Amino acid sequence: TDNTSIPSGVPSVLTDAKLWLDASNVDGEGNTNLKDGQFISEWIDLSGNTNNAVAIIGNEPIYTSDDLIMRNVIKFNQSNLDTMLIDDNLNIQHENYEIFLIERYNNFNLGGRGLQSRDNNWLLGLWGNSGGKFGFYVNGWVGGYDIVSNYSSNNSWHLANGKSTGVETLYENGKLVATGNYGSGKPKRLAINGGGQYSEYSDSSFAEIIVFEKELSDEERFQVNYY
Repeated sequence: TDNTSIPSGVPSVLTDAKLWLDASNVDGEGNTNLKDGQFISEWIDLSGNTNNAVAIIGNEPIYTSDDLIMRNVIKFNQSNLDTMLIDDNLNIQHENYEIFLIERYNNFNLGGRGLQSRDNNWLLGLWGNSGGKFGFYVNGWVGGYDIVSNYSSNNSWHLANGKSTGVETLYENGKLVATGNYGSGKPKRLAINGGGQYSEYSDSSFAEIIVFEKELSDEERFQVNYY
């Protein structure tokens, strides 16, 4: 699968994505050969840029289904230090990008980071070593809060969208949370759940991660959020 053949019903702007990880198509072949509970060593990038996410040997997450959203997900275990590193070719050295991810904590009390930088103190979405939190940090806080204060379920799913144009903006579930210039917004190389500059692992699940190295229009952002 590559981004020259976007499936029906998927926004055309995804042809511009630099990374597209979708747990409904982990292997690039529709998961036809994957079984529930199977360890995943590689998550194929559907953008066509081969920015695959590769697990640390011995720290592989599992492929499973999630009853809360009725979707396939990649599930990470904190005690096993599950980690996936996104290919070094995706190295965002500028402040002109948009990143989307669908994620949740499996165990709120084992909350750490989700999507994070391998090179600096940057994160989007899940974070926090002492109970789960949600936010956007770019060597300075754009915005963040305790999940328990905002949701009836501590393990709720979140659609996080972090944008940088020199000024950083955080959206959650399509709604503006915060905006401002709070630090260097360059994420550089990325990791999922572990492998970042700070060793803050989570019990977490991911359904999808999309990265653009450009700012989207309001209409394009809406389409990605709600397709």
